[in-house]
Amino acid sequence: MVESSSAENDWRAAGSQFITHTMGRVLGKLGLESTPVNAKGYETLIKLVENAAEDSFDLYYGLYEQLERSDLGFKSLKKQLFGLLHDVLRKQLFENAEKSQFFSFLVLLRDTPWIYSLFAETWRIQLNTINL
Repeated sequence: MVESSSAENDWRAAGSQFITHTMGRVLGKLGLESTPVNAKGYETLIKLVENAAEDSFDLYYGLYEQLERSDLGFKSLKKQLFGLLHDVLRKQLFENAEKSQFFSFLVLLRDTPWIYSLFAETWRIQLNTINL
């Protein structure tokens, strides 16, 4: 058993319920139907669609709102964790950057603004923080 605050527990429960309802609703739009030879996993998906269909949209939206409010409290933690991850990845990727072909690619990115913005946005990194 993992100890956590009631707020954290509520957030986790809402998160798992929200993703379950989201996937059930998405799969429901695909019109999945039972067949005589359903695989076990397919049966699980059918049940997921049925469960999501039984619940109201108000419940679904309420889960979304709870996650939205709770997310504000976790943004700082998320930012710190991504900062640590960024530091670790930077060390792993760029330790001997001058010797790698990847270095040339990064220089191209840095010197070509539209390519830079595309990759920086995708990778969520700031290439100007890397010593090139």
